[in-house]
Amino acid sequence: MRNGFFYLDAECLVDDTDNALAALTRWLELDSPLSPEYQVFEKTGEPQAGDSSEALKSGGVSRSRNSYDDIEMPAEALDAATSAYENCRQTVLELKPEALVSEMRDKAAG
Repeated sequence: MRNGFFYLDAECLVDDTDNALAALTRWLELDSPLSPEYQVFEKTGEPQAGDSSEALKSGGVSRSRNSYDDIEMPAEALDAATSAYENCRQTVLELKPEALVSEMRDKAAG
């Protein structure tokens, strides 16, 4: 039964795609299960038309990961952003204990 919101770590879509999509299907109370493949359109992946990443054009959940090594950010700002994210995530998990969480994320944080 849907209530409030559904939470999952983004990593779950890559690391445990079938389980993540099945959980979303149940929460949304869909008659047909969500699929890791999707239809692409003329504007899929185009700049100024939503997500412009190349992976989006594949028509399926991508298993590749971005390293973001090319992004430079002062360590202090990165630490502040990471701390804010982790605090927010912890609050969400306290509100939604049935959330799908990435074991990899929890191991890295622990």
